[in-house]
Amino acid sequence: LDVDGSLLIADTYNHRIVRWRPNARQGEIIAGGEGPNNLPRQLNEPLAVLIDRINRNLIISDSQNRRVLRWSFDQRRPNGFAGEVILSNIYSFSLAMDVEGSLYVSDGERHEVRRYGRRDRREGVIVAGGYGQGVALHQLSGPRHIFVDADQS
Repeated sequence: LDVDGSLLIADTYNHRIVRWRPNARQGEIIAGGEGPNNLPRQLNEPLAVLIDRINRNLIISDSQNRRVLRWSFDQRRPNGFAGEVILSNIYSFSLAMDVEGSLYVSDGERHEVRRYGRRDRREGVIVAGGYGQGVALHQLSGPRHIFVDADQS
């Protein structure tokens, strides 16, 4: 949910993020929507979106562009959003954020989940998987959806 109670949707094959406000009859495009491309204002198969409530930003997993974007919310701009690449060379399926603002990203090609905190924002720290694709308990195979609870579990 958005900060105003809206529902945010990663509309993957329409290459956009759509916001549905409460009781709305239709959604509104808040990111992408101009077809697939790797320009800063465009997306290519976004798979996940979350809200960084601390900094009031959107975080978007832009899968086919192999990047994670931060979209700053600014009501003065047309459409309200502007994007910036915060992680590149990553095939991210899912995103999660803990109460301290650390970002968790699942990487389907590296078969791992990394945490990007304030001190390790560039490289991140592997918190699950990271030992190649497999079925052993220390391995993952294309991790998709992740969730971090209030206890950071």
